[in-house]
Amino acid sequence: MRVYARNIYDNENEINYTFFPGDGRGLDDSDTDVFKRLMLRAGGNGNRIFRDVVAHDFMMNTNIGVMRARPAVHFINGVYWGMVNFRDRQDRYHIAFEYDIDPGNVIMIDSPHQITDVSQLEEGVPEDLDFFNDFFVFVTENHMSDDELFREAQAQMDMDSYIDYYIMFIYLANSDWGGRDNVGRKHFRFWRVRETSLKPYQDGKWRMLVWDFDNGFSDVDYDLLTDVLNPENEPSAMLLSLMENDGFRSRFINRLADLMNTHFLPDYALDVIDQRIQAVEHEVPFDMARWNRNPLFGLEHVRSFMRQRPDVQKAEMMEVFHSGYQPSNLADQSFPRTYPHQHHRHKKQHTGSVESGKLDRHLLSGRSRGDRSRSRAGYDV
Repeated sequence: MRVYARNIYDNENEINYTFFPGDGRGLDDSDTDVFKRLMLRAGGNGNRIFRDVVAHDFMMNTNIGVMRARPAVHFINGVYWGMVNFRDRQDRYHIAFEYDIDPGNVIMIDSPHQITDVSQLEEGVPEDLDFFNDFFVFVTENHMSDDELFREAQAQMDMDSYIDYYIMFIYLANSDWGGRDNVGRKHFRFWRVRETSLKPYQDGKWRMLVWDFDNGFSDVDYDLLTDVLNPENEPSAMLLSLMENDGFRSRFINRLADLMNTHFLPDYALDVIDQRIQAVEHEVPFDMARWNRNPLFGLEHVRSFMRQRPDVQKAEMMEVFHSGYQPSNLADQSFPRTYPHQHHRHKKQHTGSVESGKLDRHLLSGRSRGDRSRSRAGYDV
């Protein structure tokens, strides 16, 4: 379900509210308090309400755009309808408010992994596709092992953002990424500005957004790293070309190791999951009574996955990158107990204010908490 700001509701034509306190915008970490569009999402694949949410929590404060989340209870015509999450809607207005960019200057393409056409253009005009298609041809038809050519490519794409995009799908084992024969075919977006400037994020480089991790954490032994680097995997054409460059390859390996020591560290991951559960556990019985489902379904599997995944991924790295290169921060078998440098923002979101992390019943219903037992029979409106 989508929530739109329209001028028929008020003159501002905006929603002025801090939906995600503590999860600052990409430009300067301040809270986003202006929105044009939002999503109300219960999760895909049945009752996986929070599986995608915690995946995006793990990806916070990296070099990719994610969909922030805040739990809420919604009512339809006064009838209790269970839990959902407010989520970012990734479009030109999202980019505009996050990075102080004119929404009319945003180009966004859905999951381009080859020469693309207007069917994948989400924001912009058809001529904007030339920016991506020319870039794709340049990378895939030149030898990126040549550092001068690689620098030209780096001037057109944020390589750190591109690397983080791949690592998230690989490590979190998102099985809905296109299938074993087409890994990297969907659930990501490229974006950039059309008219460049010296302002942050307006340099004309392509950057990444990700979405839909309902099928993340699929199997702790799922070796997506091998699949992605398979020369027969058509969507990997650009990555494989970039991997020919020694600097890019080392950067990729070390970044994966860095994230395993921070965002993917089991203690940190389990803490993030616990905070999500604590924020909604008081509402779980009511949601279960309404829909005969457990809204926290699958989170125990996620816990188990995050505990076991480091050893599995480390072994895969050593096997795939068999040239003898070993990142220094994987040399020691024990991980240092470090958290992402902005871990306090997760704390603020899910515990410290927890009015921000707990359910917002009034946001949709316009009612105080009241007696929820009545809600299952329906409220008068």
